[in-house]
Amino acid sequence: MSWQPEIDDLRRREELAHRMGGPGKIKRQHDGGKLTVRERIERLLDPGSFHEIGAIIDPRDTRPLLCEFANLAAPMRKPGPRSFGYRP
Repeated sequence: MSWQPEIDDLRRREELAHRMGGPGKIKRQHDGGKLTVRERIERLLDPGSFHEIGAIIDPRDTRPLLCEFANLAAPMRKPGPRSFGYRP
């Protein structure tokens, strides 16, 4: 069994994420006086200190899992103790 098709799909998704919607979307950000998220990260952190993880996650793939988890956890949720009393 070869993992090459899955690896190729991951690389394709990474490339799409790094394009950030394409030049038109980037221009729209700049025209609005904003930086892209990657530009903001570059200015915020020291060069080479940030390593992106998870750029390839597609919410369409993870939403069903998140909903299943929320439905399983719902019966176990209980309200906690009140942290504040009545106002004077």
